[in-house]
Amino acid sequence: MLVANMSGRRTEAACAKRGEQFQCPSCQSEVILKRGQIVIAHFAHRAGAKCAWAKGESRQHLESKQTAVEALRCRGLQAEVEYYVGSLFGDRRADVMTWSPKGQAVAIEMQNSNIGLDLLYSRAKSYVEAGIAQIWIPFIREKILEGAIVREDDSLVIEKYSPRPFEKKIYYDLFGRVIWMYDANRKKIWRCKMEDFYLWMSGSEYRDENGDEIFREGGYYKSKRWVKLLLEKPYCFDDVKLVVRNIENFDRERVNFWPIGKYAEFVVP
Repeated sequence: MLVANMSGRRTEAACAKRGEQFQCPSCQSEVILKRGQIVIAHFAHRAGAKCAWAKGESRQHLESKQTAVEALRCRGLQAEVEYYVGSLFGDRRADVMTWSPKGQAVAIEMQNSNIGLDLLYSRAKSYVEAGIAQIWIPFIREKILEGAIVREDDSLVIEKYSPRPFEKKIYYDLFGRVIWMYDANRKKIWRCKMEDFYLWMSGSEYRDENGDEIFREGGYYKSKRWVKLLLEKPYCFDDVKLVVRNIENFDRERVNFWPIGKYAEFVVP
């Protein structure tokens, strides 16, 4: 956790001082401020706590939220980390919440772990009902990047990538088939596109139910599981700007998963 309450006020771990008393915003139990050389400053529940917010987070996830919120603030935008949203169920925090100069709230979800499509839809619907625009940023897994091909322009190509179901929903349904993915090592985001991947199927011979001999020619066919992932050069959060769009303008036959409402995307100025 990057945020706790101190005397009823939100306090971020980056600004907190040892010796104070801090409470979890959800269960109100005491939490401990931890500072180390490996993991950034954060709050932790005591052992045995049953709070839903007591689940530990990876160092990469904590850093991604802190990196995003600091970049937004440097651009003069109001931004809060782990912002409480009452309409959400379960974990009611948006990873990062920011507001446009005109006051439009935008939730940025840094999605490190896999998320089921039912939960993805429920959270998306809750944001829409609250009038909050949203953008989902999956993490690009480190092992995947290790096998990437580096091009002359510093872009990367992953020849054989298996996107998670929620990544497919983000990519194929929103904003012209582009997905932004977070690189935990560089602390930057990649602008990514997916291309079809083809597998070779050898020719085969077999007999059908009538005993007739059938020959099937070999050839390439489009994979349902794999794609080729193209990663444009990585950007810092302050290299891009957030743009809010309304999903009502989309083709509803193509975009039939996402609730109708406001969504956000990063664009390169």
